[in-house]
Amino acid sequence: MPARHVVAVIFLVAGCVVPVATQQRSVASGPGTRLVRTDLFASHDAQPITDLTAGEVQILEDGSPQSVESFTLHQPGTDADGLSVMVFVDTYHSILTGSSPARLALARAIETSMAGRGHVALTSPERLASELTFTSPAEAVSSLAQPDWAWVRRETSAATDPKEALYDSCFSNRKDGAEIAGEMKARRRERATLDALDDLVAHLDRAGGPRTVVLVVSEGWRLFGAKEGLPENRTSRGGFTTPFGRAGRGDRPPAPVSGVSQVECEADLRALIQMDHTQRLRNLTDAANGALVTFVPVTGEALGATRAEGQKASAARVRDAQVDSLRFIADNTNGAALTVAGELNGRGQAVGSGANHDYVVVRTSRD
Repeated sequence: MPARHVVAVIFLVAGCVVPVATQQRSVASGPGTRLVRTDLFASHDAQPITDLTAGEVQILEDGSPQSVESFTLHQPGTDADGLSVMVFVDTYHSILTGSSPARLALARAIETSMAGRGHVALTSPERLASELTFTSPAEAVSSLAQPDWAWVRRETSAATDPKEALYDSCFSNRKDGAEIAGEMKARRRERATLDALDDLVAHLDRAGGPRTVVLVVSEGWRLFGAKEGLPENRTSRGGFTTPFGRAGRGDRPPAPVSGVSQVECEADLRALIQMDHTQRLRNLTDAANGALVTFVPVTGEALGATRAEGQKASAARVRDAQVDSLRFIADNTNGAALTVAGELNGRGQAVGSGANHDYVVVRTSRD
């Protein structure tokens, strides 16, 4: 594990306010040294400073001045290259895929905010980050406007996931079996989405380059914690115990699936109930800041989609927790969360949030 260092940035201009994010990537820069990319935002009286030079900035690591190899101002709004935007449609936690008007609102938001400049990539939890390619805004808007959205690889209304179908079958003859299978599916989907976001951030980290805005189209996540206890497979007169409560009475009836499939279900159940996501978003945003990634979450409702859900208090609590998860990743990466019905309003002003201007500094650091 690399040694941890204390890094300070001193601006030789009075009154500067400097939020700092750093990304460290080892390169072949000599024995015991590496090049470190540092992202700097500078402002004075709430106005961005866009005319700093390398001579007006001093970077200290553990109290020692560091050599600045390059110092470049990046302004997505005016640079020829424009803004880099990644559209991540969370197919496991989104109501957008079934709403054509909301899809078109997303396409319009990208078209308006990009103004023909920059680069856009489209992805989902069902695609590998290594498969991604950035295209022109016009090409991305064309894909977003397509009715089938083939680029996400699978629609929520498509054929049932074989693993989820297996969970339904495994627990079909148990008391509360639908609840058990339902939570297993929810936990597995949440894990898939967060794993994909981790993979995406790591990919952008390795790629380097200026700050990237990741537009996360999602309803948010419950952030499941571990459940106490493990499933009990022993048959007894009183049934058997799972982390979800008692199941069955008397002898367990014959399993509705083969022995191999039943073993697979039980193994997945053990793994999923021990899954703990309570710290996942903190780890994700720490990595995102290191990779110069800003999250801008957008719910389907903000794009005009209609949510169909019950009015139970428990559903409202889950919804609040999901919205909080979106706000967390936005607040901790200098982004903005759009969660109110019609908030984006087809204009897309917030798509570039957190990437208005920054200085990318490459410096030498000693291990």
